[in-house]
Amino acid sequence: ACIGPEGNRYVTTGQGPGTSHLHAFDRDGNLLWESPPQASLADLDSGAVGSGTLVDRQGDVYVSDYDQFWAFHSDGTLKWVSDLPTAGQPFISAIITNEGFVGGVTAGGEVALFDRNDGSFAVPVFQLPVGDPPPAAPPRPGLWVAGLMDPAIIPYVEAFFFGEVYQVANTPAVDPKTGRIYITAAGPLEDGLFTGLLYGLDIVGGEVQIAFAAPMGGGSGTSPAISPDGTQVYAADSDGVMNAFDADTGALIWQATGGAGSASPGVGPDGTVYSGNSLNPLTVVALDPADGSTRWTNNYDWLGAEILPVLPPAQPFFTGQPNARFNSVVSISAEKMWVVLGVGYQFYNPNTGRFSNQVRVTLLVSLDPADGSVIGYTALRDTNEGLISIGSDGSVTVSHAAMLSSIHYYGINNLLR
Repeated sequence: ACIGPEGNRYVTTGQGPGTSHLHAFDRDGNLLWESPPQASLADLDSGAVGSGTLVDRQGDVYVSDYDQFWAFHSDGTLKWVSDLPTAGQPFISAIITNEGFVGGVTAGGEVALFDRNDGSFAVPVFQLPVGDPPPAAPPRPGLWVAGLMDPAIIPYVEAFFFGEVYQVANTPAVDPKTGRIYITAAGPLEDGLFTGLLYGLDIVGGEVQIAFAAPMGGGSGTSPAISPDGTQVYAADSDGVMNAFDADTGALIWQATGGAGSASPGVGPDGTVYSGNSLNPLTVVALDPADGSTRWTNNYDWLGAEILPVLPPAQPFFTGQPNARFNSVVSISAEKMWVVLGVGYQFYNPNTGRFSNQVRVTLLVSLDPADGSVIGYTALRDTNEGLISIGSDGSVTVSHAAMLSSIHYYGINNLLR
């Protein structure tokens, strides 16, 4: 969910034709308006669920769907709608540049920026060099079925979430001083190995130019984050290696290995870099921005043991030991950091050879940034797998991607005795 200047929450869904896919709620959760129900791809379609909403200072709302880019006023009236450069290659999340343009980098690696007044292209569309993204994995069983999402878009939204198939599967970061845009993307295949690139992009003379293309590990990486002083940019690769780059030149400054983070980094006011790993027992990690050394790591299985009982083992599926695993991106407020933890039992699927956490309880948890200790928590309705939005009034809004819950409920329960 994105929070507007008036406190409204804007969230997308993707149930398909006959339903609305952009919803506006007030700060108390009352529905204010919805986009017109989808009758065809000419409407705001179910592809909107793969794109985060963006709100400008005037309260206007911007969102991408399968083939178009939409702008609404805060009362729900249409401001404009424009075609994306390529249908089926939407923005994961849009940005506003220092010049005031709105747009971003599409899943196909097209840098497309629009005039916020009328939706016309503000600069010529720029194509990033085409890389070799990882192919689609076998479908995760049960993911978003039984009416949770339009079946037509499940494969491509799944690919977004897992960094497969598409050139770009993340949100750009914009330096508020220099205006430089940073985005991770698929790199070329090298000796049979997937690589990634962090691009620094500038708008010069009315055109997009590549300032640098810094190599990193496999896949399209995570969404980049900029240090408070603007000198460093951070992004993790598909192997859980956190990389720190010089924001000006793209030179690699340090790498933190050992599962330092598979999630998009969050940066604290003091520059500390935070990330998490959904499979690694070191669930949340804090890194020193100077050299990538570990300031602290924390495991929260003790919290799982407080909430859930130890169960008799059921080989090969479960050990029966409760745990708590990272299920979000780290969000930072002035005095706390926020994560979602899925409390459950590690499940082994013999059909796929994969491990996952069968979540029984989902918790929104506030942590002390100094050491990762738990300040407090509250139970949520479903699994998160995404962002935690912090409002200027101190409220916290969490949306539910329902990935682990749908996989286990619809796809794995039938394997169990």
